[in-house]
Amino acid sequence: MRTFIGLVATGALAACVQMPWREKAPALPAVQPGDLAMLEGSWAGSLTYRDYSPPHEDVSIPATLTVDKLDEGMRLELKYPDEPSAYDRSMLIASDEGRTLNSEMVLSRTQSDDEVTIVTASECEDDGRPAQCEVTYTLSPKVFEMTKMVALESGEAPFRRNAYAFVRTAKPD
Repeated sequence: MRTFIGLVATGALAACVQMPWREKAPALPAVQPGDLAMLEGSWAGSLTYRDYSPPHEDVSIPATLTVDKLDEGMRLELKYPDEPSAYDRSMLIASDEGRTLNSEMVLSRTQSDDEVTIVTASECEDDGRPAQCEVTYTLSPKVFEMTKMVALESGEAPFRRNAYAFVRTAKPD
């Protein structure tokens, strides 16, 4: 009798393990090791941003970008040819497991051919007001775009704060 009960219990356990609801959870979206590396080199393009002053129109200015690989991530150096005194240096740093990019949670990562799109989200401030920010990075060997959307906690309609659009001018040596 014990042998029979043991066989029934083993069979029941095996059936539970094979049930479809026991399938693996889908992998969480993450930045892959080669994603940011494709940015290394020189780029030319533009920055379009929403003016902080009413009527909050979009303003576009030329921009250049140089990306260098450092131990901790990718260094981005932005320059604006029409405004030589304006520049920005920043980093793109993915966490070890790729779940965050610059401390922003990775919401999605999709790939189509050689183009990767990564969407991140974080709490932020816009013009001194609390908000949720979502940044979409589109990376490929020839094109790099970053678009920042802002949703103010006050409930106003989300808007695009800025968008960078670049095409490659030179790959690294």
